[in-house]
Amino acid sequence: MYPRTSNKFNILVNVEKNALVIFKLKYQEMLRRSLGSYQHVIYVDPGQIVEDFEIKVHISESREIIDLTMPPLDGKTKIDVGKSANIKHISPSRIDITYSPSVEDQKAMSKEGISGQFTVKYDVTRDKDAGDLLVVNGYFVHMFAPKDIKPLPKDVMFVLDKSQSMSGRKIKQLKEAMKLIMQDMKPNDRFNIMFFNHRFDWLNETEMMEGTKVNFGKAERFVENTSEMGWTNINTAVVDGIKLLTKYLDTQKSAILIFLTDGVPTKGERLTDNILNNVRKANEARLPIFSLGFGNDVNFNLLKKMSLRNNGFARRIYEDSDAALQIKGFYSEISLVLLKNVTFEYIGDIDMNTLTQNHYPSYFSGSELIVAGRIRSNGSSIDPRVKGWNREYIDLPWKPRPVIDLKAITSDSDLSMITEKMWAYLTIKLLLKDIEGDITNTKKDESKAKIISLALKYQFVTPYTAMVVTAPQLRRARQFSTHSSRLTGSSLGNGLMETHSVKPIPTVLDQFYEVLNEGFPNFFLHMKGSTVPLCMHLKPNHTGRYQFLYSGGKPQHSIRVVFGKTTIRRIRDSIKTVELREGTENQYMDSSLLKISNTTWNATKVWRDIHYRRTIKFPSLNLTVTVAPSKVRLSGLELHLHIQQSNIANATGPLRQFVGMEIETFSKTEIVVRPNVGKQFIIRKFKLLDSMPMMSHVTESCWYITNPQKQIPLYFGKRM
Repeated sequence: MYPRTSNKFNILVNVEKNALVIFKLKYQEMLRRSLGSYQHVIYVDPGQIVEDFEIKVHISESREIIDLTMPPLDGKTKIDVGKSANIKHISPSRIDITYSPSVEDQKAMSKEGISGQFTVKYDVTRDKDAGDLLVVNGYFVHMFAPKDIKPLPKDVMFVLDKSQSMSGRKIKQLKEAMKLIMQDMKPNDRFNIMFFNHRFDWLNETEMMEGTKVNFGKAERFVENTSEMGWTNINTAVVDGIKLLTKYLDTQKSAILIFLTDGVPTKGERLTDNILNNVRKANEARLPIFSLGFGNDVNFNLLKKMSLRNNGFARRIYEDSDAALQIKGFYSEISLVLLKNVTFEYIGDIDMNTLTQNHYPSYFSGSELIVAGRIRSNGSSIDPRVKGWNREYIDLPWKPRPVIDLKAITSDSDLSMITEKMWAYLTIKLLLKDIEGDITNTKKDESKAKIISLALKYQFVTPYTAMVVTAPQLRRARQFSTHSSRLTGSSLGNGLMETHSVKPIPTVLDQFYEVLNEGFPNFFLHMKGSTVPLCMHLKPNHTGRYQFLYSGGKPQHSIRVVFGKTTIRRIRDSIKTVELREGTENQYMDSSLLKISNTTWNATKVWRDIHYRRTIKFPSLNLTVTVAPSKVRLSGLELHLHIQQSNIANATGPLRQFVGMEIETFSKTEIVVRPNVGKQFIIRKFKLLDSMPMMSHVTESCWYITNPQKQIPLYFGKRM
């Protein structure tokens, strides 16, 4: 149910029998405008039928609200909530929405009731002006999204990965997306396409193509006839794409490079820092590079840094049935540039040192630019001025507007801090962006210190701070007969509010030992029947080297694992090294690096450059194995099995029994597992670990099986 980009946290509270406990989740969120609308999402999944269920959303704006829509509830079932929701237009700029499905309505959705994302989309009327200002208690937030500006024609260079790892559904979905993109391009656009592996296939190697029907047709045939194979030369592909695009610089057009890959550099220049430097040198014109990381094996840190240092941004494309639409949606967000070189200036008593980003390379149609800052003297007036390029420089006038009435939908205490917290949020985002940029380590340390200071003051969770939640004293127990769940705007329920504080992140070991005493999980089973993997700490009776899995056929595949002792308290042994063999290629991994060798070449990589994971597929077994280092380095490696239905064929080793395994039933007290061969077995001693973000690069939680040697029929066999 939860979006692929969501972050989650769990709170466990002991509740006295027959006590009425009401939880209130209170948060503030800056809605992002994309493709012409704001989107407010409430995640709903009570796990049962609720007798008194109600969601309330209150919208208050300074302009008239338009284009209000409520997409179907996106979850286990598609439910058209717009038909049953009560929408009340209080005024042109104020709307109240109430959604309260009956017990019968919830039963019709599923046995567990309502589950999904309750979404409200809307926009406001706009003019060709400098936007809106919100000023509260000495801080301002400036929101800019003008209309009636004709988009600039564009030059687009597509640099697309077609290496062997793109085989199967990935390359098919990329072709589907490119077909949709070609249909969306305009006659006054120019474009070119380069598919790359260790070689480079151009639609046109010497010039950008004009946007004609004939050329669009050539492009579609070129894309369709592309086949995947070979290694991945990211450095040369991006540099050559930039060089061609730079030859066609035109002030009357926007120019962008769209780069997509699913892996890591395996040919040509492979070092991240060298690739970043080479791209930066080639891109003297500072043309924006927008990167798409397809799947889980991509070095997303490389893409993120490359884009941020070149006036763009990176986005993940998740391996799913809608991947083609994800790619097309990304293109739609950046395809229409209304203004270039947008500059925000302010006349008034403004502390210029507090301004967040006030110069943007591009303003895209359907988006919104936001600037925040502090006013030196409370009550001082502000006169914003915005200027941008569209065939010529355009000055957009400032038109004062009525102040948004927020008192009806928020408390006085929250209202008094609303702009100050938005300023702090935007400042932290800018500092995090700076850290990913090309700055010195000293500057990075200074930025981290500023982030921690702001996060502690304004109670933000960041990569350098964590949230600590303290359960309040429960009210006196009283009898109740119905379950109740109310969602009001961005609030969950009525009543008690959990107290929380943000603190600098303590050591990983101290946090994790509070949860786990049996040992760090190093073996994970991802299988049908549970969205969260089963996990355990493997510890054979003897340390040494074991043949874990061998599959015959062509090419042959095998996994060998070396167990060794550790010096960490409570952890007696760990996975020291893993050797993966595929045909003539050998991959050797320890907690520091990955070495790849075959008959013609070899390479050494650090985990950071391959996104902290390495994957090998066993096609005959319908099994995928991922190896990753634990975030606590001394605890060794993790072994992840992604299991799909399959018959065992030519496989030996301890992992043979897991081929084709799936969970038959799952309850609070037992997990019934059905193997491919042999009798089913039952796991009764397990617990949920939700602290995995501190530990694993692959999963954020797992069902930890205690004493797996007694609960799972796992035989290690003899050492090699």
